[in-house]
Amino acid sequence: MAGNGFRPIGIEGRGYNGQLTPFWIAKNYATSIFNGDPVMLVADGTIEVINSVTDMNLGNMVGVFMGCEYVNATSTPTWNQYYPASQDVDGIIAYVAGTDPLTRYQAKFSASGVDGTQLRSAIGFNFDIDVTDAGSTDTGNSGYALETVGAAETTANFNLVGLANTDGGDSPSTASATTTYTHGIVIVEPTLHMYSNSTGI
Repeated sequence: MAGNGFRPIGIEGRGYNGQLTPFWIAKNYATSIFNGDPVMLVADGTIEVINSVTDMNLGNMVGVFMGCEYVNATSTPTWNQYYPASQDVDGIIAYVAGTDPLTRYQAKFSASGVDGTQLRSAIGFNFDIDVTDAGSTDTGNSGYALETVGAAETTANFNLVGLANTDGGDSPSTASATTTYTHGIVIVEPTLHMYSNSTGI
């Protein structure tokens, strides 16, 4: 089941104000970045998309991509919901949400049906990122999700702190313990965020 990326919905203990932080994308960076894709800081001071569990485990995540602006090769100012790969221009600015390490994200579970990871009892489990599905160049939105296979009380990319339905299902506040959910609410494992890890790049 394709995901729709990681959507910031709040910060632990307080609300989310929609703040975006600018970062650079390197000239000719050869990979598209979609709205809702987690991104990481790299050694030249630019950001790149996180496109594997291995990337997440580097500990350099700075948040999720929300869009970008640049002057394209025909000198036209351009604002995009996603970054199209290999833009041969300087000065590409990405806008990133979630630079607070305690940002809460809503993300779709990648598996369907009852598998023990879409239930209330999964709160407290840890989940890796699922990058199976690419983003859409039509909508500009991410295809990333939460990988439910192997989710458990072990180290992984994200900590599940809540549940949500976007299909009109029962509210978590009134539902039974056997209710399944379409989305998880997660925070990044603290040592995997650039601003809370202990080593830097």
